[in-house]
Amino acid sequence: MVSNLADIDETLSDSSQGLDRLENDRTETGHIASSETTSSRFQTSRSGGYEVRPTGNAVNLEDEMIKVAANQMDYQTATTLYTKSLGLIKIAIGKR
Repeated sequence: MVSNLADIDETLSDSSQGLDRLENDRTETGHIASSETTSSRFQTSRSGGYEVRPTGNAVNLEDEMIKVAANQMDYQTATTLYTKSLGLIKIAIGKR
């Protein structure tokens, strides 16, 4: 079993070396070409976005606050939908 794992690791390491050179194939002329071969007005950002402070803390407060705001909006949307659907059910059974 160990030899199988070694084979898998070797195969993965061999195949991952060319990942930066992968290109999309156009199987039909009507398909959109990849942005690597044509000029594009969009920029590709490959930065990880992680910054580690000298204390070892890698938490980005701005990103976390964006996630909190998105969660709040999702929660508010779900509770509003639930409240409105509950009101419709009450109307349907005649309690309003």
